[in-house]
Amino acid sequence: MNILSLSYVADDDWHGELAVHVVADGFDARASAWFSLDRIYAFLNAMNAIPIEESSAPLLEGGTVHEVHVGLRIVPHNRTGTLRVECRLASRASLGPGHVNLYNTLRLYVLTTYGDLQSFQAELRKMLAGGQDSAELHLRGMHDF
Repeated sequence: MNILSLSYVADDDWHGELAVHVVADGFDARASAWFSLDRIYAFLNAMNAIPIEESSAPLLEGGTVHEVHVGLRIVPHNRTGTLRVECRLASRASLGPGHVNLYNTLRLYVLTTYGDLQSFQAELRKMLAGGQDSAELHLRGMHDF
């Protein structure tokens, strides 16, 4: 099963750590970054657009000065309403002392639908309100369309 899972641990009333786990097409990656709740809600609200336009696509990016640790962008994939989720996940490489700015990075492009995106929005709202531990977006492979 291809899935994008988000979980959030609040640091205070305004900020927290968003962890992302994606399993798709043989890849399995995890990363996290710190975000303000306002930024996460802006990403969530941008998903309301139908159709989603490339110029105002939902985008969430966070990390350090050196590297984006979590990057999620949802854009139109084709004219039939399929959406493409562009995932960029990075974590510090474990190479020992002296290699502090090297990161392992995964870029993954997967497909979803507006229906799956609406379900994900509802789960994300519940998660941020403390009603559930994670929010999951079901992803589809190229053979599903």
